Amino acid sequence: MFSIVLTKEGSSHLISVVPSTWVLGNNKDTILFWPRTRKNSDLELLRRDENSVPSENWRKLKCVVKLQGIATFAEGIKLEELYSNFEDTEDEERYHKNRENKRKHPAEKSIVEDLQNYNIDFEMMDNKETKKDNDNVTMNDMNKTTMNEYNSNIYFNHASTSYNTIDDTVAIETGASKIIATNENLTTIPETESQTGETLISLRLIEFNQIITENSGLQAENKILKESNLKFQNLKEETDRGFKALQVQLDKLYDILKHKQSYIDTISTAGTSVSTNFDEEIAQRNIQFPINSIKNLELLEDQLIDTNFEKVLVKKFSRICGTSGMLKISKIGLQLTRCLFTDELLNQLTWKGIKGCTKVPFMNFIKTRNLFFKIIHLADKCCSAKDSDVFLQNSAIKHSGQRMKRNSSAMKIINPKKNKIEIEKKTSTENEDPSSNNLETIIINTPDKEIHEEEANELLRDGFRGLDDKENKIDDTPDTKNRSIKAPKTVTVLSDVKISNKTTDSKHETKMMNVSSYDLRQVFEQNEECNKITNSD
Repeated sequence: MFSIVLTKEGSSHLISVVPSTWVLGNNKDTILFWPRTRKNSDLELLRRDENSVPSENWRKLKCVVKLQGIATFAEGIKLEELYSNFEDTEDEERYHKNRENKRKHPAEKSIVEDLQNYNIDFEMMDNKETKKDNDNVTMNDMNKTTMNEYNSNIYFNHASTSYNTIDDTVAIETGASKIIATNENLTTIPETESQTGETLISLRLIEFNQIITENSGLQAENKILKESNLKFQNLKEETDRGFKALQVQLDKLYDILKHKQSYIDTISTAGTSVSTNFDEEIAQRNIQFPINSIKNLELLEDQLIDTNFEKVLVKKFSRICGTSGMLKISKIGLQLTRCLFTDELLNQLTWKGIKGCTKVPFMNFIKTRNLFFKIIHLADKCCSAKDSDVFLQNSAIKHSGQRMKRNSSAMKIINPKKNKIEIEKKTSTENEDPSSNNLETIIINTPDKEIHEEEANELLRDGFRGLDDKENKIDDTPDTKNRSIKAPKTVTVLSDVKISNKTTDSKHETKMMNVSSYDLRQVFEQNEECNKITNSD
């Protein structure tokens, strides 16, 4: 909002349009804050900004507020020109005083002087309180003013702050009446109606201020709504990003499950029999898998010259590893190796060959190596021929001896005549034949499989010596890593052993018992006693 103020500088009076924020005080004691700037451009920018706020270094001037509640700076400029038509304050005061006293004559310099430009001749209305000669008003009696632009009556619209104009119409104040002059006619409006118009303007200004207040409230609500909408949009974007990320994770999980299912299907079908046609064709070539001798390996190498036979073998063994291409050679390589070669054969091979060694270099079997690579490449697309050779050298051939030892020397049920670990326990009852003896045989087990026969005998020998110079001993091979000896002459087994009953003859009964630990010296002594009994029989 803007206001029109009157200030006095020296002997002159100045009319200015300023933002309402520059004016402080009431009508009697009003102060105008004026910026200390010498550039007219800067001053003009400050005056046009209705939100500009005075600073501490501004000048403070006494002023008189002429008009308030002006909506725009452009309207204020027009009204400023209107007020500037008075040469000084006395002319304005005289003008208003003449209106109050209902004088016959206008002020010396009236605002209607410029009506002569319209070339209008009209007669004044009779006034009962004055003479008729004084009632006639001509254009020559009017003082000249700068009313060329002001050719309309200004009416304030309470719904908006703009003003409406009526073309070719000028309001003229003459004593007791207000005259409306137009190009076509001339009418008079009583002074009471003029006062009513001013009252109406004041009321409409009040209504306008109320509307401005309500509009401010609406603007605040609109701002809150915009902020809420912005927060909602941000939340929506975050939610969308979260859903997209979740979708990506679900897709990855689906792919993993798909590959796992493919692997499970491959494992489940690995043990099933392959096509009869494959077996027949392989049998016709006198080759049996897994290959267990150097002779058969050389025969396979010769037969692989036939590419059709090679394709048959690839189709046959690809059912073991699958063709998904998503598996790893480290997971399925040994499984394929067991189907193609025995550990006994691999133990007779070396990769490059060693001088003076009887082992055969596997590097020379190029066709066989290529067959292994083609099968494994269908399951692992990332595997190269070099990776396949490295696996055959470092995993299949290098550790074949250890696998052969673990797989071929599994412990069987102990026979007392072969000097195995056996415990004799004599039990007799009144109803039992005294000559019959019940033998209980203890089988020492690991979580994966039975302990090897050689290891059991070695434990017995160490137990008989007392293990005086040894500390705790741990076997860290893959399938016996849970077996340990916690103290000399004591074997600790971390898993239970299955129980089965087997009758060897009418006099002896062999049993398998659950044992967690046993004193090896006692085992050895009972074994010797058992041997004496069997020899006597």
